[in-house]
Amino acid sequence: MAAPCVRHVTFLFHCKHSFSRTHSVLNKLNVPFKVVTRCHARWFRPMLADINRQINAIKKKYGKEENKPRSHQENWNYGSELYAFGKRLGEEFSEDSLRTAFTNKCYIEKEETARGELGLEGNTALLHLEDNSRLAARGMEFVSEYVMTYLRSVYPSLPQEAIQTIHDYLVNLDMIVHISSKLGVPDLTLSAEFPIPAQVLKATFMSIIGALLEDQGLESAGTFVKDFILTQLIEKDLMELWNPVDPMKILLQCIDADKRELVEPRIMRQVGVNTAVPVYVVGVYCDKQLLGWAAGESVSAAEDEATRVVLRKMFRIGEGSPPLPLDSTKHAKLNSTIIQQLQMNTQQAKITAS
Repeated sequence: MAAPCVRHVTFLFHCKHSFSRTHSVLNKLNVPFKVVTRCHARWFRPMLADINRQINAIKKKYGKEENKPRSHQENWNYGSELYAFGKRLGEEFSEDSLRTAFTNKCYIEKEETARGELGLEGNTALLHLEDNSRLAARGMEFVSEYVMTYLRSVYPSLPQEAIQTIHDYLVNLDMIVHISSKLGVPDLTLSAEFPIPAQVLKATFMSIIGALLEDQGLESAGTFVKDFILTQLIEKDLMELWNPVDPMKILLQCIDADKRELVEPRIMRQVGVNTAVPVYVVGVYCDKQLLGWAAGESVSAAEDEATRVVLRKMFRIGEGSPPLPLDSTKHAKLNSTIIQQLQMNTQQAKITAS
C-alpha cells in the first residue's frame, strides 16, 4: 500500500508560545510544515505608502529641497565641529591654525562684499581673517616631496618616469577631492560657492596638512600623508598606473645597465592563427633564460604584455611583491629616514639659494 501524500502545512504565527507548542506536535506526527512570520503589523505598509505619497506631493508642488551646506542646517556648532575633526584624525591641531586652514580667500571676499552692500565701510567691513593660501602652498610642497621620497625609498630601481606618474596619480585633483570627502572636509570648508568647487576643496585639504606641519612638525605630517594619501595605492597595479608606451625599450635600458646580453622575445606557442581569434604566447629570454611570458591576440600585443610581466618582477611591483610598508609601528624607521632626507634637501636648497 502506497504511503499517503501529506501536504506541507503553513502557519502564520504571532505568538511565541503557540508556535512552540504546534512545532512540538507536528514534529511528533512527522508532518512537514513551513512557518511564515510577519515582521511588521498590518497597518505599517499602508502607512508607509501614505507618507511617501504625501512627500511626493509636497516635492511636486514646491520642488525639491534646496541643497544647503551643513553649516546652514540645525544642530551646528562650528567650534565643536573643528575640535571633533582633529580628534577623529587623531591629531592635535591648534584652533587658530585649523580655522585658518578651512578659511578660503573666496569666502573672505564674499563676506566683505556682503558687508559693503549693507553699508559698512573701511575697516569695519573687513573680517580680519587670514586665508589658507600660505598653508595650502606649504602643504602641497610637503606632500609632493614626501610622496616622491617615499616612492624612491620603497622602489629604488623604478624609473623616474614611473615615480612621477604614480606621484601625479596620488596628488591629482580627483584623488584629493575623494580623500577630502571621506574625511568630512567639505562640511567645515568656508567657501563662497556651494557645492564647493574641487580646487577649493583640494586647497583646503593641503592647508590642513600645512597646519599640521606648523602645529606638530614633519613627523606627524609625514604620518598623515602616509595614512591617508599613500594608502590609496593598496591593491593597485602600479604597472597599470604607469602604463609605459614602449616597455621593451625600458627593459633594454635595464638590461644594458646590468651589462647582460640583449633581450630576445620568442613565440612559445600559437593557436588559431588562421581564425578570427588567434592566440600567441610569447616568452622574453635573456642569457638563454626565460624571464617571463604572456599571451595576446597578436605577436606584438603578447610581446608587450610579456615585457610588462618581466618589468613587474624586476621592479618588484607585481602580485607576489611585498606589500607597501604603511604600518606606522612596524615601519617607523622608514618615516624617520624620509623626514631626514627632506630636511637635508631643504638645507641644500637654502645653501644653493644663498
